[in-house]
Amino acid sequence: MNIENSYIIPIKVDSYKDLFYEFDFSLIENRDLRDDIDSFISNKVLDLKQSKNTNVILEIYIPYNSKNVEEEILAIQAIENFYDSKSDMDKFIINTGKKRLLYYLFLSAMFFMAWYFIQNFLITLGSNLIASIFDTCATVVLWQAITLVFIERKNYNIKRDVNKIFSDMKIQFKYI
Repeated sequence: MNIENSYIIPIKVDSYKDLFYEFDFSLIENRDLRDDIDSFISNKVLDLKQSKNTNVILEIYIPYNSKNVEEEILAIQAIENFYDSKSDMDKFIINTGKKRLLYYLFLSAMFFMAWYFIQNFLITLGSNLIASIFDTCATVVLWQAITLVFIERKNYNIKRDVNKIFSDMKIQFKYI
């Protein structure tokens, strides 16, 4: 890895356990990062002006008297697992968003067809009101679909790019 093209995120903790929730007693490789640490890392990654040749290195500084190679390996695995699970959750949300988009498009088409049928074939007292209601419903649902496509897609793409950075991030411990 070329250090010149690397973006280093330094974190100082007093022990390996300080990286994770203190009340989480699951196996260390399955623990979640503390919110403040995850937020700090995520903000640094978002601040990074992403270029194709930039590597991210998470440097965790720990006192030398706390050095434990086994805990270090488990901590690295836990951090990688944490970001892999976030990536999996984001993929699930993206797939759910695609299903919602199809649902909104289908529902909007049904409302427009009902509006068209009522407007053109059903001439009764109050049919204009009902047609107007179906037209409004179709428009609102179609607007929701457009929002998914043009606005939320941007957020999904940002999350995907950040998760790519997390999956390629090198984690190393430095002892002080």
